[in-house]
Amino acid sequence: MLPSPKHHDATESKSVVNLSGPKPCLWLSCLLAAIICFAGSWQPCHASYSGLLVSATSNTPVELGDSLTIDITVKNAGTDWWEYWDYPGWISQALSPSWSTPWSDITYYCWDDVAPGSYAYRTMTLGSSDLPFSAGDYSIQVKTYYNKYDNGTFYLMSGCPKTVSFSIVDVPPDIPGDATGDRVVDDADAEALAANWGKPGGWAQGDFNNDGVINALDAAILAAHWRHGVGGETTELAVPEPSLLMLLLGLILPLLIRRRMAT
Repeated sequence: MLPSPKHHDATESKSVVNLSGPKPCLWLSCLLAAIICFAGSWQPCHASYSGLLVSATSNTPVELGDSLTIDITVKNAGTDWWEYWDYPGWISQALSPSWSTPWSDITYYCWDDVAPGSYAYRTMTLGSSDLPFSAGDYSIQVKTYYNKYDNGTFYLMSGCPKTVSFSIVDVPPDIPGDATGDRVVDDADAEALAANWGKPGGWAQGDFNNDGVINALDAAILAAHWRHGVGGETTELAVPEPSLLMLLLGLILPLLIRRRMAT
């Protein structure tokens, strides 16, 4: 079951776009247009404008599996027109715009403005299948195409995002011994375990076997995975520093002694 959608509100003020009338077209393009129109598609000889929606930023993190809902408000403040809106969407990583994931939930929305001043609300939901599977800053980008017969002025009301920036939080499988969650078992994890030695706690405190207490069993797990990183690979520093080595031995030694006495 997916969590409730997180709503991201734009902070931009009203945006006004003046649109021109129909464009003239050459006989060849008009012929192609007629064929397309007979097929039930859009007549391409009319004026078009893309990218009308303003941008917005949200600081609310979105986790894998969440649904993101964006509300868009539009208003016709000019003459009567017929509109066709297409909202193809994609997710792109902020530092790598060329990388994208299809926004498969959204295809298009169509409606008619019957009089100047009318408006419409549209809600777009990002499905969990479209979320990228790595952490980082991402953007949802919506490209909008507007096609019309008549002149008019188009208003984008406040709260109309084109791009909503958010953070994808990816929680990969835990690495045994990685108390800090930095994807490597190192000094910081040993220090966390030592600081909570003998105390009740969870993973972040060093309870790697989930028995509710931090003890020699957890120290043994940490030592067995020392310097392990993502995928179980080890880094170049595969041996603990001498001080940490002594600490680990001191923590594990009581466990070894008890096991020997038990046998």
